[in-house]
Amino acid sequence: MIEQPLSQFRDGEQRWLGYTLFALLVLIGLLYAVALARSRQEREAIVAGFAVLLLLFVVTTHSLGVFHLIGSLLLLGLLFGHFALLLFQAESLWLFAHLAVPVTLALVTLFQSYGIWQKGLVSYFVVAVMIHYSTLSQSRPVRDSSQFDPDSLMHSHAMKRQKVEQSKSEVWELVSLSEE
Repeated sequence: MIEQPLSQFRDGEQRWLGYTLFALLVLIGLLYAVALARSRQEREAIVAGFAVLLLLFVVTTHSLGVFHLIGSLLLLGLLFGHFALLLFQAESLWLFAHLAVPVTLALVTLFQSYGIWQKGLVSYFVVAVMIHYSTLSQSRPVRDSSQFDPDSLMHSHAMKRQKVEQSKSEVWELVSLSEE
């Protein structure tokens, strides 16, 4: 069973397992895409959304069909490229480890099972999504409505108004100097 590609789980006697695994992957992808969108990382959110669409395409195609194979390879390639680009842009040394993952998995499985290699790569992507998701939640301050302080809001507004008034007076001072 472990040697089988993930999609073949839904073709056998334990269909519920295959569909449950796919449903979990779709849920993870949707949560990731929403988190990216909320973090105002629109391009990454679009990539994640497209990955979810590709996953849905893979789920709805026959496991042994050519479209299924093309869709699944496009999905794996998209995710691999997505995380490679993120690591490259961050100038992270983890990029080298990331680039080695597919080959390392092939060596570990001794090139004997696509199913094991595929599940390893999918698991790796799930971990990568979780790590990236955790950095998104750390970088985005969460406002707690129970800690709302109207006095600090009023103070902030007053400070902004004071700066505007100061800028106005400086402009008028410059105008009056230029008229003299």
